[in-house]
Amino acid sequence: DFSNYTGKAWYRKTISLPENWTKTSDTRYYLKFGGVYHLTKVYLNGKFIGMNRGGFTPFDFDLTDALDFSGKNVIAVQADNSAIVGATWNWGGIIRDVTLTKNKDIRIAYQYIHAEPDLKTGTAELKLKVRIENNSTEKRTIRVNSKVMDEVQVEVLSGTIELEPNSQQDIHLNAILPSEKVE
Repeated sequence: DFSNYTGKAWYRKTISLPENWTKTSDTRYYLKFGGVYHLTKVYLNGKFIGMNRGGFTPFDFDLTDALDFSGKNVIAVQADNSAIVGATWNWGGIIRDVTLTKNKDIRIAYQYIHAEPDLKTGTAELKLKVRIENNSTEKRTIRVNSKVMDEVQVEVLSGTIELEPNSQQDIHLNAILPSEKVE
């Protein structure tokens, strides 16, 4: 029984990529973790890819340059819960889904929305933060359109951002919802 285990654990998985996945200049491949508690080290085909600290937050790594597109790939993950971080139960290991995704060289790396109600007027201010990543070698102008839905479209937040090559930047979009759209 490992429910109370404290220390390092290793996970290993051998995968083959779909035949239509190829290395191109405008495509990136990411290994996404929903959560690994608490310290994580990730390796691909024996090469150290990166590390993450924090057990319950999602994170990802760009595997594009380390993937073998013509053969098998071995993913190895070390999860270490030795440092007890204020939890009454010392969680450990891969605790959420892991996926391998294919993206174009422009992608949304992170997004966060916050609604702040005004109790006097019945309105609400929406604040959307979107981190856009440009993994290309060219400067890009990106239009961001975000639809806020509640069975029907409630609001649209839009904006434009210019990104230098191989960079990331946040765009902040705001809107006020009238009282008839606030529940």
